[in-house]
Amino acid sequence: MSPLFAFGMPGFQEWILIGIISLVLFGPKKLPEIARTLGKSMNEFQKAKDEFVAEFHKSTETPKPGPIDAKLANAKPAEVKPIDLTREIAEDEAAEALKKQSPPA
Repeated sequence: MSPLFAFGMPGFQEWILIGIISLVLFGPKKLPEIARTLGKSMNEFQKAKDEFVAEFHKSTETPKPGPIDAKLANAKPAEVKPIDLTREIAEDEAAEALKKQSPPA
C-alpha cells in the first residue's frame, strides 16, 4: 500500500486541504490545464489497458469452427479408384521398342 494512503483513502477535509495546497502551488490559471492534462492521460491509459485486455482475450480463446470447417468435419472420405498402369507401361514399352528398331537418320 502507498504511504500516502497508509491510513485509508482521504476524506472530504483531506481533499479540501490537497486542493488548497495545489491551488497555492500552481495558481488558479494553471490548475484547470493541469487537471485537463491529467484527465486526458488517464483516458489514454484506460484505452491502452482495454485494448491490451481485449487482445489478450482474443489470443487466448479457441477459434470456433465456421461453416466450411463444419462441412469438412462431417464430410465422408472420397472413394479412391485404383489407377490401371498396365496400359501406360505397355505403351511406353512399345515406344521404346520402336525407337530401337528404327535406324538412326
